[in-house]
Amino acid sequence: MASLISATEKESLTGIFGDIFDTFKRTIVVHKEPVRKVQQINLTNIFGYGEPSNQTNFEYVEQYQEIDAVVRYKSNHGFQDIEDSNMQYIDGDASIKVNQTGKDYIKSGKTEKIIVDGKTFNVNGEEIVQRFLDSEYYIFNLKLTS
Repeated sequence: MASLISATEKESLTGIFGDIFDTFKRTIVVHKEPVRKVQQINLTNIFGYGEPSNQTNFEYVEQYQEIDAVVRYKSNHGFQDIEDSNMQYIDGDASIKVNQTGKDYIKSGKTEKIIVDGKTFNVNGEEIVQRFLDSEYYIFNLKLTS
């Protein structure tokens, strides 16, 4: 099927869409579940007391990464006017739009929290794909925790 947009126009438009993301992006911090690392093993044994005498000391190594995202706060924060209608709405206090790299990091492993503007959020549900010609971005809804 013939396209109404030529290849050069398509490239130009997707470039503009990427420029819009680059213009409004901010750095957010995504925290993952910490990794438990053995710090020191006590090799002295005291036998006969019923408890294992080799106490293993663990250190928890924090895992986080700064990623670029366009942040949008919910405009009617704290209000819900949809009780009597059949409308469906997406629950959340904010949303972030990230590129493929950001989406892959958020989806890999357990995301414990996302820090935006000094506030702590949790991911609320699955991502929503936003496509424009050849570019793809992913929108995550966030719920405020503190």
